[in-house]
Amino acid sequence: MVCRYYPIGFGLLKSKEVGGGDFFFPIKEHFCKGYEEDKEWTVREWREAQEINVIDFNNKDWWDIVLNKKLYAADLEPDEKSLRLYLMASYDIDSFRKFVFESRFLDIYDVDEDTLELIKEDEIELMKFAHKWLRGVLFGDPVVKKKEEKDKG
Repeated sequence: MVCRYYPIGFGLLKSKEVGGGDFFFPIKEHFCKGYEEDKEWTVREWREAQEINVIDFNNKDWWDIVLNKKLYAADLEPDEKSLRLYLMASYDIDSFRKFVFESRFLDIYDVDEDTLELIKEDEIELMKFAHKWLRGVLFGDPVVKKKEEKDKG
């Protein structure tokens, strides 16, 4: 996702006075050879060519995690276990797949059969599942509930 965006920067404005919204801007760095090309791009053209809208949609839950941390818990330093889980669920889908299907994960978390089939077959769905699970681990907002939580509620 980050590579597809480059050299486009992403910003988010949250203000009581002005409101909020996201915005994009070009990043011009001396080592980026793309600026030596004849073709000029608008931000909109670049986003369309790189299919960023699809990527943004598939990574919505991950963006929520990153922005939640930056906006509401900027000073919070995750412990080593949380950091490992974050890195695995964010960047290493193969290890996350093993974590789900080759550990006690399915003994601990309540994952319905339809979701299981979906995440076994579709890597994008597995990534989305990883992000939803990670949100619960990091912020206590579980979309993927533990089995004992489901039994209580």
